[in-house]
Amino acid sequence: MVNPTGDENHLIPAVIRARSPAGVYQGWAMEFGVSGISEDPDGDGSTNLEEFAWGTHPLEAQDRAPEIHLMVASSGISLGASGVLHPQIEGWIFESDDLTEFLPRERVVIDVTTGALAVTLPLEGEPSRRFFQLRYFLEPFSP
Repeated sequence: MVNPTGDENHLIPAVIRARSPAGVYQGWAMEFGVSGISEDPDGDGSTNLEEFAWGTHPLEAQDRAPEIHLMVASSGISLGASGVLHPQIEGWIFESDDLTEFLPRERVVIDVTTGALAVTLPLEGEPSRRFFQLRYFLEPFSP
């Protein structure tokens, strides 16, 4: 209960609503006056969803999402980014060996101490040539 006057006879019910990730995105889109998660109004190569995910400005091309870093070692492939991914975004790595069909491979793990994206994919068998995509989801994704 909320009591704005200090009078215990004057109580107003308080309603607390948790917003879904999609609702948080919609609020962000309204704040910046943008629409469409796949649009890129500033032409910087990052979609509105990517701008939201990385906390960058969707109307300023110089404010870009961080580069995704790739490191290959005998133990596997590591992907990382120096930016902080929005906590309500779910990121997944998709993999393909032919660039035509990408299948979900691994959920992206966010380092809780820094907020940075980090994932390591073990190298398993063939093919020797692999392609990866990082995809963002506003709602929980299930492969």
